[in-house]
Amino acid sequence: MRYRIVKKAEEMDQSTVLDFSNEIIEKITNKQLVHLVNDLPFKLKQVIILRYLNGYSQEEVSTILEIPIGTVKSRINSALQKLRSKGNNKKFIIKEARNGYES
Repeated sequence: MRYRIVKKAEEMDQSTVLDFSNEIIEKITNKQLVHLVNDLPFKLKQVIILRYLNGYSQEEVSTILEIPIGTVKSRINSALQKLRSKGNNKKFIIKEARNGYES
């Protein structure tokens, strides 16, 4: 009897399918911050998502978007300023994906 229970548990573990489709959305836990990022202009939102959610370096973002590194840096700076100003002066700490997110 015990063997059947163990075997059944092993079969259930093998049939579990993990869904990672919402993994990026779950990296940002603050709904207000998600809303603010979605309200950014497309070009600014693009660099923020690539840099902070996907964890690419500024150089990699530059290569992916085929724009100069200086443009990437200025767009990141502009996006962060807009997020801070629209965030009603709340303190948002944006870290790289591998370090997690805080608000």
